Amino acid sequence: MKKILLILFSVCFVHLAVGQTQLNLPKNITKSGNRPQVVPGGRTCPGIISSTSHTDAKCPKMNDGSITILPAGLQYRIGTKNPNTFQPGNTFSNLTPGSYHIQVWDGGICYAGTTEVVGVQSTVTESLSKTDESCIGKKDGTITATGSGGTPPYEFKLGTAGTYGINNVFTNLKPATYRIFVKDAMGCGNTSVPVTILAATDSCPSIAKSGNAPQVVPGGRTCLGMISGKSHTDATCAKMNDGSITILPAGLRYRIGTMNPNTFQASNIFSNLTPGSYHIQVWDVGICYEGTREVVGVQSTVTVSLSKTNESCIGKKDGTITATGSGGTPPYQFKTGIRILLYPDNMFTNLKPGTYKISATDANGCGGSSSVTILAATDSCSHIIAKKTKLSLQTSDKQFDATLYPNPTGTQFTLRVHGVNNQPVTVRVTDANGRGVYATKGFAEQPFK
Repeated sequence: MKKILLILFSVCFVHLAVGQTQLNLPKNITKSGNRPQVVPGGRTCPGIISSTSHTDAKCPKMNDGSITILPAGLQYRIGTKNPNTFQPGNTFSNLTPGSYHIQVWDGGICYAGTTEVVGVQSTVTESLSKTDESCIGKKDGTITATGSGGTPPYEFKLGTAGTYGINNVFTNLKPATYRIFVKDAMGCGNTSVPVTILAATDSCPSIAKSGNAPQVVPGGRTCLGMISGKSHTDATCAKMNDGSITILPAGLRYRIGTMNPNTFQASNIFSNLTPGSYHIQVWDVGICYEGTREVVGVQSTVTVSLSKTNESCIGKKDGTITATGSGGTPPYQFKTGIRILLYPDNMFTNLKPGTYKISATDANGCGGSSSVTILAATDSCSHIIAKKTKLSLQTSDKQFDATLYPNPTGTQFTLRVHGVNNQPVTVRVTDANGRGVYATKGFAEQPFK
């Protein structure tokens, strides 16, 4: 009997050693010498982990993050780091940002798993401002970089081939696209954003004094910040020259580039301007100048809306057009076609078929126009004149008296048939030559067209 029991125990022991996977459990953990190793079999015991915590890395490329598992005193490993080796320390150091799966072993047959994420403490970012090239070929663009996030102070460099330094303003740049890189005191950097210096479209000659009239001569320097403000007054309408531009401060010298291009004026106001975009240069009477652009618009546009009646009968030439003005400054005057005279009357009559352009002008002389087409009639509109007002109508078995009115008539008349109550009749209308003009069926009394 004892021999049989020994055999059964041996069989059970062999079963554990072989570790068949009928239980569908993850890998068991057991001790092999001084280093715990992963072997088949085992049991999950979730409650052996009481808490987890981490410290984020300083920046995406730094490996100074860490993860701590509680309680201490067990065995720990990161699944993707030395996958078959556990450590007695419950803190994992020198970690880069990422997600980590950690297993904890109790030294027996229990283990548990958890996931912890190491993030980034603060990302270094930058904001960029620029000034484009001021004059054609001058290559005087600038880029100013400002760092944020991470750990100040910051260092900057222009392009991948540049050298980091504390200077954050890059000058004398020709038109092109540039990348500015920034890093903080911990060496953490950013992914740079491209910025483009645009090429100048103005030759911007220098400004110097020649006698009493400032003149344009070669050389010179752009001095930004001289212009403190600007404003404009729109022109009354598209063809009027009553717009204006004012530049601040006063007391300098001013010119519009396309107006007296070589002469500056002492006044900071430009008057008598038509609608358009104006490039203005300001001179300090030394070697500094600055340019700006201002747009003079239109205060209100005169518009014309039209209604019409087409020709009523072929050849009658009785079309009409009614015009209504809006915008600008009332009252309005109107004209048709290229006629010189304007009329306060907004209705045009006795118009033959055709397309007409109606123009309107407001109290300031500002105008607008619109077109409309008078359609030709398709009906001759022949008048009906009955030979008799009182008629006698004969049927196969009866004779009826009838009255037609009005007589003569245009396009509509009434035929009254006496002695017929709600019976259908047929009316045929002919012209003076006996040609049929209209035929219809109706009741004994109703108008016919």
